[in-house]
Amino acid sequence: MTTTYTWSIESMDRHTDSGVVHTARWSLYADDGDYGLATHGSIALGAPAEGDPIVDYSNLTEELVCSWVCDALGVAECDTIKAGLQEQLDELHNPTSLSGKPW
Repeated sequence: MTTTYTWSIESMDRHTDSGVVHTARWSLYADDGDYGLATHGSIALGAPAEGDPIVDYSNLTEELVCSWVCDALGVAECDTIKAGLQEQLDELHNPTSLSGKPW
């Protein structure tokens, strides 16, 4: 089964004088068609590099901020987060531990 991953921005903190976003709270949803799971986190976003354009707060899109989050986390950490969700989905499909009573 193929798992679909979807990044989402839950909220952001910004500087009131410049509108520059400095923190993003994110969620990553994993859906394999049978089960859906999510994990959440928060990350500090660095200030724009010298010479980089500053996107006006009113022009920000979720897609853009998600790309900032992924850049800030790095490819390895994003892959680790996805792998953790996939392990949880795999466990739901093929449990390695169960609880209950035999009666």
